[in-house]
Amino acid sequence: MDLSTSLIDIDSVEADNREAEFTPEKKVALESLAHSIVNLKGLITIPIVTRIGIESYKLISGHFEYYAFIKALELDSTLPDRIRVFIIDDENIQPTLEQLKAVENIRLTYDNGENTTLLELGNIKSIIQSLEKNLTNRISIESNQVRSEVLQNFQDRLPKPLPPLEAFNHISDPIVYSEVLKKIGFLGKTKAQKLADRLKEIKNPEHNRFRTFGDVLAEIGKGYLSKEKMLDIIDNW
Repeated sequence: MDLSTSLIDIDSVEADNREAEFTPEKKVALESLAHSIVNLKGLITIPIVTRIGIESYKLISGHFEYYAFIKALELDSTLPDRIRVFIIDDENIQPTLEQLKAVENIRLTYDNGENTTLLELGNIKSIIQSLEKNLTNRISIESNQVRSEVLQNFQDRLPKPLPPLEAFNHISDPIVYSEVLKKIGFLGKTKAQKLADRLKEIKNPEHNRFRTFGDVLAEIGKGYLSKEKMLDIIDNW
């Protein structure tokens, strides 16, 4: 994987409102960096973002630089409104996380209690936590998608129940015959058996298809099924 930078519209970046938390000293430093960006016509420290849409990103590192760049645009409208960033996509979240952890370990190892060199990638610990949360969320989303796809595939493979008219037309099939018996069982065992056998008797290979429930009633004959019972079968199917 090659780690490269990209120029993106500053308006396409979403950032937490951390500027409100800056100390007076940091606000002075922010103003100073903004003037430096104006003088150099650009920013030499590269913020890190993750992609959250086709043309939208979330800032996870370099908040100080980001707000300084915004300030520089206010100072000089001729500056380009595009900022150079590292875009951390799905395939490089884990390697980036490992590198940031390594940097954090080095910082902790050599921190002697005095003012240490500012590694303005933002707060590295919070960056690591943000990436870990991002990775966990993506895994959860992908897991849910896989679970949903498996369930959908399983449901697609299940045999679909035949509607009553279609079942009556295929009652010669032993499996369909058994299913019809179950569906009309509420009529009573003897009545259901009698009706199913009559349907099977009618549906010989030479018989035309039932096209309506009226056809069924007409073919079955009196004494087997009334219009009211046919409606009950349709409602309970």
